[in-house]
Amino acid sequence: MGGKQGNLDEKRTLEVKVRAAKEGDMLEARDMLEKSQRKLKVSIIGATNLKNTDWMGKSDPFVICYAGGKQIKTQTIANNLSPTWNYDAFVDWNGEDVTFEVRDCDNEGLTSELMYKVSLPKDKFMVVGGKGFEGKLPLGGDESRTLEVKVRACTEEDKEEMRKMRMKKKLKVTVVSARNLKY
Repeated sequence: MGGKQGNLDEKRTLEVKVRAAKEGDMLEARDMLEKSQRKLKVSIIGATNLKNTDWMGKSDPFVICYAGGKQIKTQTIANNLSPTWNYDAFVDWNGEDVTFEVRDCDNEGLTSELMYKVSLPKDKFMVVGGKGFEGKLPLGGDESRTLEVKVRACTEEDKEEMRKMRMKKKLKVTVVSARNLKY
């Protein structure tokens, strides 16, 4: 019994070193940047005059953008029919049109209801000169209801911005030693 007690009293330690990631640690970021010609910069600015789909209060809109890779989603703006998101993201692009869904958040985020769906044809944002598309997309056939977006292919400046974003999110952790750890 004394032997068991001795083992329980042994000190358990884990020593680690943590530092900000350096350029050499970022191989996956370089790989991502090399593929940046297949990335888009999407900005979802805001919407105007959305229909109200809630029984009480006003709609709680958010936007989901599909560009063939992963989807991106803005935050939800509660009780607002003309929300401003000012949301920017880089998305993988598969060469197809970009689709935006304006949705109403219900049940505290557990469900949502489609309000509008609109597609931006690739020929509108993949134009010579690389300026892309910047403007308002009509929603639901009503010119007074719009979604303001910017969509363009990534530029050299975007590559640097993506690199900086990756560097901010990365840490390098090195386990120096471990003693008496249990799993």
